[in-house]
Amino acid sequence: MDFLKTLVYNYIVLAFADELGDKIPASDRDFSPSQSVSDSFQKYYRNDKKTVVKKEIKAYKIRGEKNPDFRLGIIEGTLNTKSVIELAHKYNTTVTVFLVAMLILQIGREMPEMQKSRPVVISVPVNLRNYFDSGSSRNFFAVIKVPYNFRTGNGTIEDIIDTVRKSFDKQLERENITDIMNRYAALEHKFYMRIVPLPLKILSIKIANIISEKYVTAAFSNISIIKMPEKIRDYIHGFNIFFSTEKLQVCMCSFDDKMTISFTSPFQNTSIQQRFFRELAALGVDTVIASNNFGKNNFSTNTNQKQPKKEN
Repeated sequence: MDFLKTLVYNYIVLAFADELGDKIPASDRDFSPSQSVSDSFQKYYRNDKKTVVKKEIKAYKIRGEKNPDFRLGIIEGTLNTKSVIELAHKYNTTVTVFLVAMLILQIGREMPEMQKSRPVVISVPVNLRNYFDSGSSRNFFAVIKVPYNFRTGNGTIEDIIDTVRKSFDKQLERENITDIMNRYAALEHKFYMRIVPLPLKILSIKIANIISEKYVTAAFSNISIIKMPEKIRDYIHGFNIFFSTEKLQVCMCSFDDKMTISFTSPFQNTSIQQRFFRELAALGVDTVIASNNFGKNNFSTNTNQKQPKKEN
């Protein structure tokens, strides 16, 4: 995101130099080059405490016919940021917890009854810069896994929100976040990992990724608020983010009064995405839909709200 913001900033400064004149704003990047390239995992790693890895339960897996040529189907909703915040507050929770719960609810409505013995598990990346002082542009995040079991829960949005909120609160405690961060950094400090040839390391990472995917249903990434220098904001319509994925992936970010929630999926079926945006529309949030037209379903929120559009 830092890289993208830098590109956008420099493009606007060059393209609209005549209009900006001597009012060119300073970049909001206020970290030194050495801070930007520093490895924060190395900086905050502690080996004085053994972390306990809990046994995980295999998660429900979304399956179905995939798009031709391994192409991704993209569906994006543009919403009013204030409306979503107000809706989350009606449920006495944060936007991230509310939207993760909404995603779980729609996945549950599409689950076969026989599969409900397995939990729906959403992986959520956590920006470690919110917990440790870091100006690094290198990766510095951890992932928490948020489960919900439709056999033990009653399946209402209120119950799902309560379960998700408790999971967030527990996993985001400072001690737990430190444990997660240490697990990420620990491998780099293992002697045998330093001498293993790079091809074997890459193979090991691929195998570990295949194993970890068994414990995740979908992923939800909140890139949060994107800020740009005040004088160039009027030149920017908005930001959106998409991830390449082999499962259902949701990314969200907000810029000014626009929030974008983007679904990427390898599957032709878009029922979960439809349910997600229709539910938000039914709760009073105007939604404009854009899609790359992959998938068998004719996507529409089908509400009396502002008519959504479908774009290439």
